[in-house]
Amino acid sequence: MDKSRPTLNDLPKLPLESILTERSVLAVGNDIVEVPRIRSLLAQSSERFMKRCFTSGEIRDCQGKAHPAVHFAGRWAAKEAVFKALKLQWDRAFSWKEIEICGGPDHSPGVLLSREIRSGYPENQVPDILLSISHCDEYAFAIALAVGRGTSQSRVKR
Repeated sequence: MDKSRPTLNDLPKLPLESILTERSVLAVGNDIVEVPRIRSLLAQSSERFMKRCFTSGEIRDCQGKAHPAVHFAGRWAAKEAVFKALKLQWDRAFSWKEIEICGGPDHSPGVLLSREIRSGYPENQVPDILLSISHCDEYAFAIALAVGRGTSQSRVKR
């Protein structure tokens, strides 16, 4: 073994490692979206599509980018990934605006959940969502990790 190369034990702990030692992973969700499909939706019914699926903050943020369709596609993929990670179901009227994708102070994506979604969990047990979004001209991909405290956390049925 080459002693000059670091081993895994020599590497610094990543923030994710420290989170996972104190919390449990509840679920993972992912989604991939074709950017041209979102670009087409924006061209055909821009106002209707945006107002139905995105909050005013999301719309403002995406429209402020050089290539809005790429960012709308990324947000759409992220919303789907969060929906899957939270194991939400279509058992009630649901609006995609109940999951808001926002930027954090370090420009990493964050998630704000509506009161309706949060009410499906016991008090102080709404999972945190770790989110990553990637995109290129053709595709946007997102992965969401639902992380809870302890190991016995589960979703409450409404």
